[in-house]
Amino acid sequence: MLDKPFVASTQAFQGAYLLPLFHAIEQARGEDAHRQLPAPAPASSLAADDAPLGPYAGAHLIRSPYTAGLAHADALRRLTAAGEVDPTSPWTLLRGTARAAASAAPRAVAVGRGGER
Repeated sequence: MLDKPFVASTQAFQGAYLLPLFHAIEQARGEDAHRQLPAPAPASSLAADDAPLGPYAGAHLIRSPYTAGLAHADALRRLTAAGEVDPTSPWTLLRGTARAAASAAPRAVAVGRGGER
């Protein structure tokens, strides 16, 4: 058993390495929300793959995790700007960002080459 309560860290969060990410997130935001990825161009291979799938289109499987990743990264940006982040919390939000991107990227590649239907 621990004799003392758990304290994550007493060091101030030094997040300068996240500034390029925060800048990219700010560029991806609209006035009040994240901009969605655009729908596939009508003549694109993704649109052709999506046509017979109706509401289960691959484009949705790509756009949704992209937006979730933006939301995770933006939450980290806002918490950091408010000074409410301890030195270990960013990794949880960054993991959420990475997992969302990891979910979207292979789908984009597979759909783009006709591998996922």
